[in-house]
Amino acid sequence: MKTKALGYLIVLFLFIIAAGAATEIEIFVSKTIEGNLKVTGIQNGTGVLEVNSGFHNTGGLPYMARARIDVIRGEEIIFTGWSEKKKLVSGERKNFKLYWYKPDTRGNFSLVTRIYYGNEISEPLIKNFTINTAGMQDVFTIYDFKTYDDYIRFDLYASKTVKDVVVFPAEYPKGWIFGQTVIDEIKKGKSVEVVLPYQTDIFYTENIKIMVATKDGMYYTQDEFELDRLTGVLKYINLFLDWLKNILR
Repeated sequence: MKTKALGYLIVLFLFIIAAGAATEIEIFVSKTIEGNLKVTGIQNGTGVLEVNSGFHNTGGLPYMARARIDVIRGEEIIFTGWSEKKKLVSGERKNFKLYWYKPDTRGNFSLVTRIYYGNEISEPLIKNFTINTAGMQDVFTIYDFKTYDDYIRFDLYASKTVKDVVVFPAEYPKGWIFGQTVIDEIKKGKSVEVVLPYQTDIFYTENIKIMVATKDGMYYTQDEFELDRLTGVLKYINLFLDWLKNILR
């Protein structure tokens, strides 16, 4: 009797396995490129404008994303800033910080924030803000400016110890994309290397204005340079000199 019962159980077990194997289970993953933008914070007043944008990959595919801000006065775009690219997988959220500063500026402005992601552009978020900047120059010195294939580099000297230093192109050729950076601290009498990446479909010689400012707006400097790309042997000589300088810095 026990043998017969055991046989029934074995048959039932095999039947369940066969039924499971015959059942086709399909998991559907949405292959869409979607995202949700939220500007989580704007800090302004007398210091540097700081824009913190959060972006959520709500689709089913991974992609690279970068933020763009436009500062508008009246109907004129007076500044465009770009963040670095970041990879977002499905369901992931990441923040993008961008900065702007213009000394001795007062008034009401509009801020337009967009995210460029997977060949798509998010709907713009528009916020209004008021700014009243001051500033004290002659703290920073920019020197040894060089242009390479996809980045610019220069040395930034401070005549006093400063913290939270924002560096970005204040004016640059239209159609180009430039990065920004923040330096935690520069000690008095010391210099640091600054590298800002750029992208352009067609390179041509043009001028660029570099803005350097502490986040509180107390100290700043602005200087203009020519974007003249190094090529050939001269490029490699300068790359070696940059490396050597950083070793000895």
